[in-house]
Amino acid sequence: MGFKRGVAMDQHFASLSDSQKEHVLDQIADIFSFIQRVPLPDNVKSYGGLTICGDGGIVSGQMTTLEGGPWPTYVSLIRAKLASQLQGSNGSSVL
Repeated sequence: MGFKRGVAMDQHFASLSDSQKEHVLDQIADIFSFIQRVPLPDNVKSYGGLTICGDGGIVSGQMTTLEGGPWPTYVSLIRAKLASQLQGSNGSSVL
């Protein structure tokens, strides 16, 4: 992975024409579909994120969007996500 300079899509998406928006969404769908088809290495045995270990292999790791993990089961990942959202809701005046 590497950093690519650019502008966040949400800063310009609303100003695009309908055909431009459709083109952007098609590209995102293509990329997401490709990512879903990539087989995970045998070393990935937990739920959460991925990281690169010392020997260059890809292994289970902490997610970038949720503290903690990796989790041993999908259920434990979902529990952690819901607990995080519940805790975050404490700071919302709307909730």
